[in-house]
Amino acid sequence: LQHFETAQLKGMNTHFLHYNIGNAWFKMEDYHAAIQSYLRCLSICPDFNPAAYALFRVYFGKNDFQKMIRKNKYVFVDLIDNLSKAFDI
Repeated sequence: LQHFETAQLKGMNTHFLHYNIGNAWFKMEDYHAAIQSYLRCLSICPDFNPAAYALFRVYFGKNDFQKMIRKNKYVFVDLIDNLSKAFDI
């Protein structure tokens, strides 16, 4: 996490950086920080499905489906749409 945050302080601001920061927070069980990082990632690159899936994983693990849908509905609609296209459903 420290290396990612150092990169961020030096001006790096990519979706992949925020995704990796989110993964680090998730592993440390700081779910609020993980959610914020995944949302930053998706604000830079809305079609980055791994971040949308990771965000879903955090809410799923917390059993907080109501909040997930209420606060981030657009992310999950896009994720489902992209998965449908990928698997030709």
